[in-house]
Amino acid sequence: MQFQSEEVSGWMRSIQVQERYPLPKNTTKISDKQEVPQAAALVYRRKKGAVEVLLVTSLATQRWVLPKGHLDDGTSPRKSAEREAFEEAGVKGVIASKSIGTYPYLKADTKGGGRRRVEVFPMKARRLLDDWPEKRLRTRKWMSLEDAAAAVEEEKLKKLIMGFRKNLS
Repeated sequence: MQFQSEEVSGWMRSIQVQERYPLPKNTTKISDKQEVPQAAALVYRRKKGAVEVLLVTSLATQRWVLPKGHLDDGTSPRKSAEREAFEEAGVKGVIASKSIGTYPYLKADTKGGGRRRVEVFPMKARRLLDDWPEKRLRTRKWMSLEDAAAAVEEEKLKKLIMGFRKNLS
């Protein structure tokens, strides 16, 4: 008997991603005071004069987030952010040499737990791909700066997104 529901398929997607992208060894036992560094891409474009930001859904909770991930051994935060934009959002572009800031968040215990500190790099979208590594696992959506700031949960990230407009001048 074959059983398929949205809950089961979502759980299976999560397992497949965990197997394909295991957490780095240093994230398995994190104290409440340690922060694991991550990097994110704030992917943007101009459409009819307005700035739009590309968000993706997280794997476990389907919340709107920036494409982000752990720093692999020897990978710079900037290169990591660029890689995550490709893997999670299917976008290629020009990534800034400097970050616009960081934001903290707490990772669920089921996903390795602990604190994360995410460094955010703007990335001007040049090409949106039709196929990418996590296409079947995530939804991507272009939003205005205001809508993107309202869609994310982390307060400091909301402020980074809203403050991004002045970085474009």
